[in-house]
Order: sequence, then structure tokens, then C-alpha cells
Amino acid sequence: MLLKYEFVGSKLYYREKTQKYKNVVETVRPNVLIKDDCKSIGGSWQMCITDVDPQIKDTIKSIVVKEFKGIDHLPHDVQKL
Repeated sequence: MLLKYEFVGSKLYYREKTQKYKNVVETVRPNVLIKDDCKSIGGSWQMCITDVDPQIKDTIKSIVVKEFKGIDHLPHDVQKL
């Protein structure tokens, strides 16, 4: 699916059964994290960035989008995020 839609990158990160999503974020430490608002499952307390270690969280540009609305409205240039 990623190749079909021409996603750039060579790694796919995922959560193991024993992990929480915050563990993936803390391991990967992305520069930018785009996440939906989790409105249908309880809101911001369910977002993977919420419980990330504060020192790590401060280094991540977190962008929240409305659930099921997609990311088409975001700038194509990563520098403009």
C-alpha cells in the first residue's frame, strides 16, 4: 500500500502488543508527528503524544488534525508545517 501511493521512506514503525504508542514515539523521536484528535475514542488523552516523556515531547513538532478529515489541508513543504 505504501508503495502504491508513493510514500517516501524505507522504514515502517509499529507498536508491539506489549507497547503503547508513546513507546514508539519515544523510540523513533520524529521531528514532526501528525496525529488525529482521537475524538471518537475520548479525545486528547488518547493521543500518542500525550504521555511522551516531556524532554522528548519538547523536541517534536506535534500537529493535530481532526479525526477522519485527512491531511490534505497541510502544506506540502515540510518546512512550512
